Amino acid sequence: MAPAAPLLTRSQVAETLAVSIRTVDELIHTGDLPVVRLGGKSVRFRPAAVQLFIEASESRRNPRAASRKAVKKTATPAQ
Repeated sequence: MAPAAPLLTRSQVAETLAVSIRTVDELIHTGDLPVVRLGGKSVRFRPAAVQLFIEASESRRNPRAASRKAVKKTATPAQ
């Protein structure tokens, strides 16, 4: 098994995305950027999750809206 990539800090993610730490905190709060909670207020990010966020943003697709659409498509109407 390959070793896991090191987790990223809020500062590292902010630098990667070229945004402020406050913007990273907003992305956490809205659920657009998943985190690994280490207890208390400590959070870290999986590099793959940050990359997926970037790719979703590149395609101008809202990840949360896309997941809501997927749920609507899979829901069966009441008969």
